[in-house]
Amino acid sequence: MSFKNETILAGVEDPRVVESYIMLYTSWNKDVGRLSSAISKDLKNWTKHGSVFKNAHEGKFMDIWSKSGSMVT
Repeated sequence: MSFKNETILAGVEDPRVVESYIMLYTSWNKDVGRLSSAISKDLKNWTKHGSVFKNAHEGKFMDIWSKSGSMVT
């Protein structure tokens, strides 16, 4: 990883990969962009889980753009 042109000039501390990789991406149906997720154990085979907000507040966020995301564990 190189951070020469990034805002994180001091570096990144303590990255870890344990058992699974989680990918957050934007899925788009030509109308609304949705923050979606997929999980892989080998970076080759992925299980898609769809919109991360599909069950939030009884689906109220399904038709609202949710392109950016952060992960809290």
